[in-house]
Amino acid sequence: MLRGASEKATNSRVEAVQLAISEMVPVGPLPQIFVTDIEPTASPGQYQSDVNRAMIKSMPVPRIGKYTGLNTPAQTATTSGSSAGTGK
Repeated sequence: MLRGASEKATNSRVEAVQLAISEMVPVGPLPQIFVTDIEPTASPGQYQSDVNRAMIKSMPVPRIGKYTGLNTPAQTATTSGSSAGTGK
């Protein structure tokens, strides 16, 4: 887990991670949490959340076209006594 800007921020992060892990692993010992100063190679979660929220807000409202009766499959005409498709 990445160290925060202050000791208070780091402790807050540790608590949040411990809470999340305890929900995933409800019984037994919890895994150790290691604090590091190495930046992750991916973008921060807050940035990803902001991008996701902006994408959701920019989605257009779904629209369904007006029903005209032409949306149904075409009926095939058959003549009496015909055996179309049977080769006879």
